[in-house]
Amino acid sequence: MKFNQFVYNEETRVHTLGKQIIPSVTQIISPLVDYSRVPPDALEKKRQLGLAFHKAIALYIRDNLNWDSLDERLIKPMEGFSMFCNTRIKGNYLWRQTGRQLAVEVPLCHPKLKYCGKPDLVTSKIIYEWKLRPYNLVADPLQMSGYQLLCGSEIEHLTVVCFDLDGDYKVHDAFNIQARAMFRKLLDRYKSEQKFNLLIKQWKECVK
Repeated sequence: MKFNQFVYNEETRVHTLGKQIIPSVTQIISPLVDYSRVPPDALEKKRQLGLAFHKAIALYIRDNLNWDSLDERLIKPMEGFSMFCNTRIKGNYLWRQTGRQLAVEVPLCHPKLKYCGKPDLVTSKIIYEWKLRPYNLVADPLQMSGYQLLCGSEIEHLTVVCFDLDGDYKVHDAFNIQARAMFRKLLDRYKSEQKFNLLIKQWKECVK
């Protein structure tokens, strides 16, 4: 393995840069997301439906979605997405000129800050994130700020589009001038906690 090789493992959620495990944006902001009141079974069902929704969107953007294969609960949300996509993304002047987007669900890594993430869609100026839930004013701006750091200074807009099961959607500008500094603090906290946990583990092994 090369020292700087980046591996994003969707299945295990253990991501590495060289031989070092690095956190994802989702892991970094996890203290701000509380699902403790949601029954585990219900939470897992929502997670699986969200994953299926994101997969369907990625296929649609690539003009490769088989509508007959959709979970029936996703038909209306995908109809809503197709309306949004055809007007706001594929109808965009730059899209029409280039005929392509920069990245659809491409894992990215920050080699200096040592964290990673997988934005839903990155165009030349905009990061898009799709949600099958209402907008989270606390967590979503931080997630998008983390993605912006990964993508570079060319990004001008951070857009979160929230869909419901009826096919309605709302578009949110997720930029918050304080979010980048807060994200960095959360990243530092995560790394400090990991170092502390490693220290405890080493101590327990030492005294056995």
